[in-house]
Amino acid sequence: MNPNPASRERSLFFIFLGLVLFFALTGLVVRSYHAKQGALAQEWFAQGETALNARSFEPAVQYYQTALLYSRDNTAYELRLAQALLGASRFREAKAYLETLWEREPANGIVNLELGRLALREHDYSSGSNYFHNAIYGVWETDPEGRRREARLELIQLLLDHGANEEAQGELIALAANLPNDAALHTQVGALFLNADAYNRALQEFRRALQINRSLEPALAGAGEAAFQMEDYTQARQYLQAAIRENPANSKVAEMLETTSLVLELDPSARRLSARERANRILRGFGLAAKRIDDCAATHPSGSLGTESLTELHSRVQQLKAGLRVETIRRDSDLETKAIDLIDQVEEATAQFCGQPTGSDLALLLIGRRRERNDR
Repeated sequence: MNPNPASRERSLFFIFLGLVLFFALTGLVVRSYHAKQGALAQEWFAQGETALNARSFEPAVQYYQTALLYSRDNTAYELRLAQALLGASRFREAKAYLETLWEREPANGIVNLELGRLALREHDYSSGSNYFHNAIYGVWETDPEGRRREARLELIQLLLDHGANEEAQGELIALAANLPNDAALHTQVGALFLNADAYNRALQEFRRALQINRSLEPALAGAGEAAFQMEDYTQARQYLQAAIRENPANSKVAEMLETTSLVLELDPSARRLSARERANRILRGFGLAAKRIDDCAATHPSGSLGTESLTELHSRVQQLKAGLRVETIRRDSDLETKAIDLIDQVEEATAQFCGQPTGSDLALLLIGRRRERNDR
């Protein structure tokens, strides 16, 4: 006998309803499980963040590892774990995580930045530079322009720390071309150009900063130092005087200003000097050089190892000094040349034997070196 069709339909309906309820319940359980897993992951991750911010790196590593147990392959968690491992000086483990992240997201800015730091730490400058450039041109979730600039600034400083001034200059030129209208940033870049021995470009950046804020003391001091290194002492004095007015306690600027003023005061080759003033400066410089070599010779007696040239130079100074007067210098151009040459030789020799000079002797040394470069 065939079953009642209505009864069969009711049976199918209840089976179907049961399946629906089963799958709904299963989905609910699964969602509940995943929600609980996600909540646990977030809880452990938050503890990791707290530990990392407190620079407690080893606990942070454990918290992030636990978070990853509940949220596997979470890129954000893996990145923070790598950073905690770096802080804990577990570089090999950190590198493994970072390289895995890089394979997934080769344009990720922070991943490239961390790999660049690691490569430079291992003295792999080629890879380090590549990673840093990837970071500079990579993807950043927040403030991409600022983060790229920070990455380039960090690369520049690392290059300078390793004596790669030419490479640093190239990066600085690229950076300077895209700076916002910010006096502090122009001053920072100017200081880096100074450290890279690119004095003219440094001066340009300090001037840009001063166009925005003409009383910014670090920019005034930097411009003064750049002009000083370029041997433009007139311009250096103007900037350094302005810097001292803004910050009288800056001893480095005060010392540089004193040297600059002495160079301008003692230089016999300065423009628009009368013949008498030129002779007066030569005579004054010779007197200072004579005292310098007297003091130096007193600490290096004749016959000491390596002092033959110093002794001979001391004798020549004494011989020329006896007949040196303003009028004789004015009348005798050969005598003038001999006196100037002897001043330069004395300051170079005493710097070698008796240490770096200060005050007027430093000024005379700088004057002589500038004259030598100009005569080449």
